[in-house]
Amino acid sequence: MPKFGVYSDYDLRANNEIKDNIRCVVCQEKLYCRWTDQHGEGVCLTCETPYMLIQYDENKKRIEAPPAINIKEQYIPVLQEYWQKFKRPMGFGYYLGKNPSEKNLRTFAKWKGEKRENQNHQNPAQE
Repeated sequence: MPKFGVYSDYDLRANNEIKDNIRCVVCQEKLYCRWTDQHGEGVCLTCETPYMLIQYDENKKRIEAPPAINIKEQYIPVLQEYWQKFKRPMGFGYYLGKNPSEKNLRTFAKWKGEKRENQNHQNPAQE
């Protein structure tokens, strides 16, 4: 299991919330996570896609549920494309201080901006 971004054993306790053998939706690796600063959120240690590991029902009672990807469904193909092209972590997750993967996040954002710019040049009517 990769150790990128893991600062203590506490981070690895996020994996105690993953009960089944689940693969990440983006990188397709077995899902291992570290905590972010958002309650219940962990990021995949391989590609840094965020997942809600601790979930609650409408009455705010904790429920046992498999990890739920914490990215809007419409963006999943974009993350998958980036991962397939570069095999590089994306730096997602919510942090109160400095994002430990800020460089990865900036690199992803730059790629996404360039991709959008190229699409606009190919389809000028959409601008």
